Amino acid sequence: MLLSYGVSVDPKATTNLVAVVRSDASGEVADLRVAFPKDPGREAVHVVNPADSDSPLASISGPRARREIRGGTGELIAQVSAQRAQSILRTLWVVTDPGGDEIFRMVERLGDGLWRRLVRPFPRALSEGATDLFGAILLAPLLIFLRAKPSCRMTIRDTDGQAVGSVVFASNARRPREDFSVELPIGDSTIGGVDAFTAALAAVTVMR
Repeated sequence: MLLSYGVSVDPKATTNLVAVVRSDASGEVADLRVAFPKDPGREAVHVVNPADSDSPLASISGPRARREIRGGTGELIAQVSAQRAQSILRTLWVVTDPGGDEIFRMVERLGDGLWRRLVRPFPRALSEGATDLFGAILLAPLLIFLRAKPSCRMTIRDTDGQAVGSVVFASNARRPREDFSVELPIGDSTIGGVDAFTAALAAVTVMR
């Protein structure tokens, strides 16, 4: 049995508050909300209780390569850092506690990492006008993959290197990166569901 957290952003929605659907053996419940800013890389992302959206349960901010997760009173809960030396072909995120000790890591599949790095320039070329027209022409054959590529995945691994869960996020570069889900086996992991969800949220919102 899996513990699952799912977020799906409706581009037509008039509010920046998005429901987080938590699923387990007892059913589904939407007891959290995420407040997404226009630019998550520059503005804080907040996880809130629907009953009190003005008091965040957690806030995510910081540079794209080193995200900080802070509690409702501003205390540091964890850091989510991209390992640049190991992230040339695929992205590796390491989640550490306030003391710097690793809690777990999220590793992107190699094929997904290569795909994202190849496809990313295509929509940018289309949206930025004539200056990138040549690049758009060169990358036009990738359009079929842009539409057909399934969702990307990261594996959650504990400090022993064992796979204990997964993060699935939207692969289409034209869709919000905030469409994603987190899955963990119930009772088989020392990693908390909220911890994994918040760390995945910190990473996915700034992955291009």
